[in-house]
Amino acid sequence: MIFRYVRLIIKHPDYNFTNDNDIALLKLRSPVTFTDYIRPVCLAAHSSVFNSGTDSWITGWGNIMPLPSPKVLQEVEVPVIGNRQCNCLYGVGNITDNMICAGLLEGGKDSCQVQKPSVQPNLVFTR
Repeated sequence: MIFRYVRLIIKHPDYNFTNDNDIALLKLRSPVTFTDYIRPVCLAAHSSVFNSGTDSWITGWGNIMPLPSPKVLQEVEVPVIGNRQCNCLYGVGNITDNMICAGLLEGGKDSCQVQKPSVQPNLVFTR
């Protein structure tokens, strides 16, 4: 396991309580050495489109009841859910074009183990 302390957190300037623009940059106190097991993540281009059903990886510190909260970041592979469908689940207008919704409609496999799909940072891999 590799640990790094964070020197600076830079939140998106347009972040707000609705979780729109929910993204930040972390400046680490020390560099990370890339290996066969530690690689950088490539960010999607602004014009990228993620169709429903596209495999994606989401991460989170969410609840894994009945166990205590995890000390290691959790990850799970789930399909992307279209924003229109996700808006029906969360309430129209809650999911913006800045968000990607992913998870299983039946719940139980998401970044925080809630009953609905998650709106979380995703790593989307297309095949």
